[in-house]
Amino acid sequence: MELNAETKSVNEILSLNNRYVVPRFQREYSWGQEEIKEFWEDIFQQLEIDEEKNEIKHNEYFIGCIVLVGDESKPEYLIVDGQQRLTTLTILLRAIVERFKDLKEESAAQGLHQNVIQGVNDDGDKFFKLKNESPKPFFQNEIQAFSPENLGSPKSDEEKLIKEAFEFFKTKVDDVKINGFTDVEIVKAIRTQIEDICEEKIKRGKEEGREEG
Repeated sequence: MELNAETKSVNEILSLNNRYVVPRFQREYSWGQEEIKEFWEDIFQQLEIDEEKNEIKHNEYFIGCIVLVGDESKPEYLIVDGQQRLTTLTILLRAIVERFKDLKEESAAQGLHQNVIQGVNDDGDKFFKLKNESPKPFFQNEIQAFSPENLGSPKSDEEKLIKEAFEFFKTKVDDVKINGFTDVEIVKAIRTQIEDICEEKIKRGKEEGREEG
């Protein structure tokens, strides 16, 4: 399989009307508190306060490599490597959506959700940009959905880790305080850091045996 590599921001990846599919053969979500905490700290530490300009500055940060397989003419890619990071990014971005809702910033909440978590195809049908070929109703209904369905508690180990990750990020985003800046300004700064300043190296290829005529 020949791979073509390029570096893109999180926004450039997820704002496209593409679907990124986690194949059945990929392992389940497995990041625990150690990985989640490190992921958050690596991102948050890239924020700096410019006291002279009274603004929050951002620094570029490379968060890893994602390997995708698919035809660039079609809006769907299989994730060969990087599903843990993409899932974690989705959970973190969804926590930011929820924080905007708490702050009564409904337009910002809707805009972020529709930009990086949920897409719309040419027929007007909504879809989640990160999809798992194995049924994952908890992730879809309780994390990716703009309004969680609250259908029940997590049952599997994977669902428990997903819920713990969301709760960790939600607490962190809720508790961030920076002197001289409002809660809305802070959350928007975190959103910008993740979407526009965090970069990933994307390797795309076409796997033999998956081409369609």
